[in-house]
Amino acid sequence: MKISIISDLHFGYGWNTKIEEDSFQNAEEAIEKSLDCDLILIAGDIFDSRTPNTATWAKSLEILSKPLLEKNKGIKLSNLIDKNLLKIAERSLKGIPLVTISGTHERRGDYQINIIEALEQTGFAINLHQNGIIFEKNNQKIAIQGLSGVAERNALKVIEEWNPKPIKDVTIY
Repeated sequence: MKISIISDLHFGYGWNTKIEEDSFQNAEEAIEKSLDCDLILIAGDIFDSRTPNTATWAKSLEILSKPLLEKNKGIKLSNLIDKNLLKIAERSLKGIPLVTISGTHERRGDYQINIIEALEQTGFAINLHQNGIIFEKNNQKIAIQGLSGVAERNALKVIEEWNPKPIKDVTIY
């Protein structure tokens, strides 16, 4: 199973400056190079702002839609580690699955949806926060468990509450 791991895309960084296209160009290149993989994991700080402007949102969706448009390479959802992930959009499994973990830049206040959760609700990605998922291809299983960016002062408490456990007979990432 071939997995691409990307982080810190910071879509929208340097908006209205001469470097405003850099984050999009770098992300485009990273995603393009990842299209031969079975699975793509983006580990945080996908956006540079908690509330990106609509132009940033549109450009990022154009880039992040590319894995969805590819043919799935035989990877399938095997199991959910945490039942909080009961509703995974079918759309996110049709192409190359894109798994995300929110970073500190996407963090929002309580009871507010963050931009990565919006990606999940639209079927662009599977977002992990204090939960995990198991994928399978050719009888090889991989578990991905994710904890999104949390304030440092709360990190230990959040990890203790979540309390992730190893999964028997599965490669863990």
